[in-house]
Amino acid sequence: MIFPHPVLIIDDDPVHQFVIAGALNALDVSDQHTASDGEEGLNFLKNSGIPIGLIVLDLNMPKMDGQTFLGELKEIGYSGCVILCSGEPSVSIDIAGRLGQWFGINIVGALKKPLDMTVFSRMLNSCIDEEVPRSNAV
Repeated sequence: MIFPHPVLIIDDDPVHQFVIAGALNALDVSDQHTASDGEEGLNFLKNSGIPIGLIVLDLNMPKMDGQTFLGELKEIGYSGCVILCSGEPSVSIDIAGRLGQWFGINIVGALKKPLDMTVFSRMLNSCIDEEVPRSNAV
Protein backbone atom coordinates (compact mmCIF):
# COMPACT_ATOMS: atom_id res chain seq x y z
CA MET A 1 0.00 0.00 0.00
CA ILE A 2 1.28 3.45 -0.83
CA PHE A 3 -0.15 5.97 1.61
CA PRO A 4 -0.10 9.41 -0.05
CA HIS A 5 -0.36 11.65 3.03
CA PRO A 6 2.08 12.72 5.77
CA VAL A 7 1.28 11.09 9.12
CA LEU A 8 1.66 12.57 12.61
CA ILE A 9 2.06 10.12 15.50
CA ILE A 10 1.15 11.69 18.85
CA ASP A 11 2.09 9.50 21.81
CA ASP A 12 4.04 10.23 24.98
CA ASP A 13 5.58 6.74 25.10
CA PRO A 14 8.67 6.44 22.85
CA VAL A 15 8.17 2.66 22.65
CA HIS A 16 4.63 3.12 21.29
CA GLN A 17 5.88 5.79 18.89
CA PHE A 18 8.46 3.27 17.66
CA VAL A 19 5.87 0.48 17.30
CA ILE A 20 3.45 2.70 15.36
CA ALA A 21 6.27 4.03 13.18
CA GLY A 22 7.38 0.44 12.50
CA ALA A 23 3.83 -0.54 11.57
CA LEU A 24 3.63 2.43 9.21
CA ASN A 25 7.01 1.51 7.70
CA ALA A 26 5.79 -2.06 7.16
CA LEU A 27 2.84 -0.58 5.26
CA ASP A 28 5.18 1.61 3.13
CA VAL A 29 4.26 4.87 4.86
CA SER A 30 7.48 6.84 4.95
CA ASP A 31 6.39 10.45 5.54
CA GLN A 32 6.06 10.30 9.34
CA HIS A 33 6.38 12.88 12.10
CA THR A 34 6.08 12.49 15.87
CA ALA A 35 4.98 14.52 18.86
CA SER A 36 5.13 13.50 22.52
CA ASP A 37 1.83 15.06 23.60
CA GLY A 38 -1.14 16.99 22.27
CA GLU A 39 0.46 20.37 22.90
CA GLU A 40 3.52 19.45 20.83
CA GLY A 41 1.30 17.91 18.16
CA LEU A 42 -0.86 21.04 17.94
CA ASN A 43 2.24 23.25 17.65
CA PHE A 44 3.50 20.99 14.85
CA LEU A 45 0.20 21.25 12.97
CA LYS A 46 0.08 25.02 13.32
CA ASN A 47 3.72 25.78 12.54
CA SER A 48 5.25 23.09 10.32
CA GLY A 49 3.41 23.89 7.10
CA ILE A 50 3.20 20.14 6.44
CA PRO A 51 -0.32 19.07 5.36
CA ILE A 52 -0.87 16.15 7.72
CA GLY A 53 -3.45 13.74 6.29
CA LEU A 54 -3.55 11.32 9.20
CA ILE A 55 -3.00 11.64 12.95
CA VAL A 56 -2.48 8.52 15.06
CA LEU A 57 -3.47 9.79 18.51
CA ASP A 58 -2.90 8.41 21.99
CA LEU A 59 -5.45 9.54 24.58
CA ASN A 60 -3.58 9.60 27.90
CA MET A 61 -0.67 12.08 27.68
CA PRO A 62 0.82 14.89 29.79
CA LYS A 63 0.29 18.60 29.02
CA MET A 64 -2.62 18.02 26.61
CA ASP A 65 -4.47 14.72 26.46
CA GLY A 66 -6.11 13.23 23.39
CA GLN A 67 -9.64 14.40 24.20
CA THR A 68 -8.51 18.01 24.61
CA PHE A 69 -6.45 17.69 21.43
CA LEU A 70 -9.57 16.61 19.50
CA GLY A 71 -11.27 19.83 20.61
CA GLU A 72 -8.26 21.80 19.37
CA LEU A 73 -8.47 20.00 16.01
CA LYS A 74 -12.03 21.29 15.73
CA GLU A 75 -10.86 24.83 16.50
CA ILE A 76 -8.18 24.81 13.77
CA GLY A 77 -10.49 23.13 11.25
CA TYR A 78 -8.38 20.01 10.74
CA SER A 79 -9.85 18.03 7.84
CA GLY A 80 -7.64 14.92 7.73
CA CYS A 81 -8.18 11.51 9.30
CA VAL A 82 -7.60 10.49 12.93
CA ILE A 83 -6.97 7.02 14.30
CA LEU A 84 -7.23 6.73 18.07
CA CYS A 85 -4.71 4.28 19.51
CA SER A 86 -4.66 3.88 23.26
CA GLY A 87 -4.08 1.53 26.15
CA GLU A 88 -7.13 3.00 27.89
CA PRO A 89 -10.19 0.78 28.46
CA SER A 90 -12.32 0.28 25.34
CA VAL A 91 -15.15 2.37 26.77
CA SER A 92 -12.81 5.39 27.13
CA ILE A 93 -11.61 4.97 23.55
CA ASP A 94 -15.21 4.71 22.31
CA ILE A 95 -16.19 7.87 24.19
CA ALA A 96 -13.22 9.76 22.74
CA GLY A 97 -14.18 8.55 19.26
CA ARG A 98 -17.73 9.79 19.71
CA LEU A 99 -16.45 13.11 21.03
CA GLY A 100 -14.23 13.50 17.96
CA GLN A 101 -17.12 12.69 15.63
CA TRP A 102 -19.32 15.16 17.50
CA PHE A 103 -16.60 17.79 16.88
CA GLY A 104 -16.76 16.94 13.16
CA ILE A 105 -13.36 15.21 13.16
CA ASN A 106 -12.94 12.32 10.71
CA ILE A 107 -12.31 9.52 13.24
CA VAL A 108 -11.67 6.49 11.03
CA GLY A 109 -11.19 4.09 13.91
CA ALA A 110 -10.00 3.33 17.37
CA LEU A 111 -7.42 0.72 18.31
CA LYS A 112 -6.61 -0.69 21.69
CA LYS A 113 -2.88 -1.16 22.25
CA PRO A 114 -1.12 -3.37 21.31
CA LEU A 115 -1.61 -2.54 17.65
CA ASP A 116 -3.46 -5.02 15.43
CA MET A 117 -1.75 -4.71 12.01
CA THR A 118 -4.72 -6.04 10.01
CA VAL A 119 -7.14 -3.55 11.54
CA PHE A 120 -4.57 -0.72 11.36
CA SER A 121 -3.97 -1.43 7.66
CA ARG A 122 -7.71 -1.37 6.97
CA MET A 123 -8.01 2.00 8.73
CA LEU A 124 -5.13 3.42 6.68
CA ASN A 125 -6.79 2.21 3.49
CA SER A 126 -9.94 4.12 4.42
CA CYS A 127 -7.88 7.35 4.47
CA ILE A 128 -6.11 6.90 1.13
CA ASP A 129 -8.77 8.61 -0.95
CA GLU A 130 -9.40 11.39 1.55
CA GLU A 131 -8.43 14.86 0.41
CA VAL A 132 -5.28 15.93 2.23
CA PRO A 133 -5.50 19.31 3.98
CA ARG A 134 -3.58 22.04 2.15
CA SER A 135 -2.37 23.45 5.42
CA ASN A 136 -3.17 23.00 9.09
CA ALA A 137 -1.97 26.45 10.07
CA VAL A 138 -4.46 28.92 11.49
